[in-house]
Amino acid sequence: MLARTSLSSLSLSLLACSLVGCTPKAPEDSGTETDAATDSASGDTTGGATEGVTGGVTDGSSSGDTTGGDACPAVDPAVKSQVSINFNDWPKVPDAYPERIEVAADCKVTSASADGGLVDVSLACTEGNIVDLPISLSVVGPADFSVALAVDATVKLAAFWEGDAVDYVGGQWFVLRDDADAVLLAGLVYHGGGAASDALAPLSATPASGVCEPTCENGCTTPEWDMVERLGVTFAHTDGPSVQVLDGQRAQLVAGGDTFDLVVGQAKFYSCINCGDNFAWALRRVVP
Repeated sequence: MLARTSLSSLSLSLLACSLVGCTPKAPEDSGTETDAATDSASGDTTGGATEGVTGGVTDGSSSGDTTGGDACPAVDPAVKSQVSINFNDWPKVPDAYPERIEVAADCKVTSASADGGLVDVSLACTEGNIVDLPISLSVVGPADFSVALAVDATVKLAAFWEGDAVDYVGGQWFVLRDDADAVLLAGLVYHGGGAASDALAPLSATPASGVCEPTCENGCTTPEWDMVERLGVTFAHTDGPSVQVLDGQRAQLVAGGDTFDLVVGQAKFYSCINCGDNFAWALRRVVP
């Protein structure tokens, strides 16, 4: 496997990669504070009554059975999704560079819909002196990707946005919980696939590598810079079960009495100098 050179996160990616002819395929519109769209994989999943995983790749720490068999299954080009956050007038962190927004708020649902895989949630959120400011979340997934939320329901939102700089590509993530503190919906478009991991407890999300052999892209005119490795994300629960979901794949994790639908639309490493990782994933708690 090609040794990783300059394995930084996606910092300096746009500038440096342009100098060597490598263009990291960052998720569309991921550099604005109001919208970040990204491809995510979908497809049919199967549930289970016992704790474990379906549809993923297990590693040494995984529990339960998996389906599929192929350690590096091909990306299904027919399945797509998008994750976006509209922070509206939520204030930025003072004097931060790159610019960023951090939210840890109690919110009320002002509207919610789920139709054909499109989940839209509008919130009025309060944190400290910030009262009832609107934030909107949107996830486009497979046709059965949905979350049931009632208007006026109380929820908790952890969210983060980081803007672009001259030599830096930003991104964003969110985790939405119900009033009992259970994870309902989460999504990430960022160079760090585990950036939201702390906010996901009792779940965690950790980047995984070494599963798929790198491939050479851009005509492979400069192999040392044109290698792309498909990565994955290992989703785990403190009860023990975990599943490794590869780039362009979907799986389920059954743990702690809940079933979680996991979609990894993009997880790739680019070998061009000062390029790095690109991640985009979404998850939801499946309600029977």
